[in-house]
Amino acid sequence: MKPFALRSALQVLLPAALLIASCSKKDEPAPVQAPDTAQVLAVHAAVNTSTRSIKVSVGDKEGPAVAYGTNSNYQTVGTGNLTLKTTIDATGGATLYSMPQTLSKDKSYSYFAYSAPAQSTGTVSGLFVEDNLTAPAAGTAKVRLVHVGQDLDSPFTLSKTPSSGGALVPVTAATAAGQASAFVEVPAGAGSYNLANSGNAAIQPAFGGAVLGTSFVAGGIYSVIIRGATTASAPTDNEKFTLQLLKHN
Repeated sequence: MKPFALRSALQVLLPAALLIASCSKKDEPAPVQAPDTAQVLAVHAAVNTSTRSIKVSVGDKEGPAVAYGTNSNYQTVGTGNLTLKTTIDATGGATLYSMPQTLSKDKSYSYFAYSAPAQSTGTVSGLFVEDNLTAPAAGTAKVRLVHVGQDLDSPFTLSKTPSSGGALVPVTAATAAGQASAFVEVPAGAGSYNLANSGNAAIQPAFGGAVLGTSFVAGGIYSVIIRGATTASAPTDNEKFTLQLLKHN
């Protein structure tokens, strides 16, 4: 083929090739972006509603039924400013709590439904906290204190008896009713832990004291939950002042 003829053929073919390439790109579907998600677990510590299971929904995601004194697993939910709602676990169950919460991508949270002093049985209070699930240093665990008891001493600390004896040494910050301390690192294994009041005196719960003797696993992340009411106001043993252990991982 002569040079002129070859050049003319290329000039004809090139726009056609570009058009085909352009059409091919337009025909390719755009990649589907995975939605941003967070995780939320729910704890039922509402002593006034101890005989009824609850359900917790975040946005349009409804969680499982949660009985008093137990918790759900982490549930995957959306992100952004979403309504967190607590209802009685029954068809048409009454709404006990409804509050907007801001959830961020790839974050984990815990929600504690609890009864504040003098709160009616038709409502619950809510404590919503971010869970720092970053692994602790080698040979340690992470522990925090959550106070969702009703009419109990406030604040409490998780404290430790020194090996040499003497006054209790706080491990967590003082934690008032309706609050959670930050996670702190503690040596893996069992320790001489106590629950201490504002006077730094060791306080024994009616039940659940064995939680303080937990052998914390290296790498484990735990919440020690104070729940229940005073012996005088608790209708049954199930509602009395107790400690509950929650392992987050």
